Amino acid sequence: LAPAEMAEMKPDLVAGIVTEQGSRTSHTAIIARSLGIPAVLAVPGVVARVQDGSMVAIDGDSGEVHIDPDDATRRAIEAHSKEVAKRKMELRAIAGTGPSATADGHRVELAANIGSVLELQAAVEEGAEGVGLLRTELLYFNRPTPPTVDEQAEVLTEMAEIMGGGRIIVRTFDYGADKPVPFVQLGHEENPALGIRGIRLARSHPEIVLDQLRAIATAATGGGRFGAMAPMVASVEEAEWFVAQLKEAGAIGVEAGVMVEVPSAILIADRLAERLDFLSIGTNDLTQYLHAADRQHGGLSDMQDPFSPTLFRAVDQICRGAADKAWVGVCGEAASYPAWALLAVGLGVTELSMGAQSLLEV
Repeated sequence: LAPAEMAEMKPDLVAGIVTEQGSRTSHTAIIARSLGIPAVLAVPGVVARVQDGSMVAIDGDSGEVHIDPDDATRRAIEAHSKEVAKRKMELRAIAGTGPSATADGHRVELAANIGSVLELQAAVEEGAEGVGLLRTELLYFNRPTPPTVDEQAEVLTEMAEIMGGGRIIVRTFDYGADKPVPFVQLGHEENPALGIRGIRLARSHPEIVLDQLRAIATAATGGGRFGAMAPMVASVEEAEWFVAQLKEAGAIGVEAGVMVEVPSAILIADRLAERLDFLSIGTNDLTQYLHAADRQHGGLSDMQDPFSPTLFRAVDQICRGAADKAWVGVCGEAASYPAWALLAVGLGVTELSMGAQSLLEV
């Protein structure tokens, strides 16, 4: 199931999703979580085992799929579902509406990863204080030409109104890998995850990224609070190029940042921070590249463990390098684990962005 198809799913029509391929850190799984649709991916042979009219029970938290469950199993699943709903109600009552902070008053912004107005509305309902990652790719799918500046600015302005005074961080397009678009012909790549994507593609198509940045500038002029960040940055020179594009687009007052998801960016975090307002750690791709394990490969899902000591050492080094220069956030799926979030805050992270459904627990 492609991310573009997943983005069009209606939560009131789709009760759950099971696929034979994919992984929990794929973009399809991430979008499903943000929409609140239970999804279990990488279940080999499941299609042949499910007949038309079969009852299927899905637990998106445990990753369990029950085909034609017996009465006892059904009762247990229904009881668990009620417990989850009760827990959410209790959390809503506890969370309140004030800014999030630790018990001693240390401020930590809790934001949401979104790709559409629908997802933003769901995030605000869950208590999001801002948007830590707006995936702009979803605005580009299923159309022969890129959206105009006015079209993009209209969407961003609507989001700013929904968000109130909260900051919206817009990631510039990250086509490629599992997110192709019809109006940019990349040709065949043996390993697209290591190919022409993110800022690499932006530099060969500067007109597309400039339009994005101009749209952000327009929405910011209307009173919205925005940041812009580039994906797949691997060098200081790429970061400087992105800052220059922001200036050319007239994005005054828009915070400039990059995603730290390429291992080389960890080693130069201090130099990147000197040129930027923030660094946002994309733990999904960063974990993939640190372990040389394809995040789309179901057979390697154990190597996408967010609690890997390697990943925590990377977060520590990034925070130390950026200290007193730029703030550090996390917009990868690791931020959605409450225990992981605690450790990240201890290392110096001051913004955590995640799928809306994880906000209350964190």
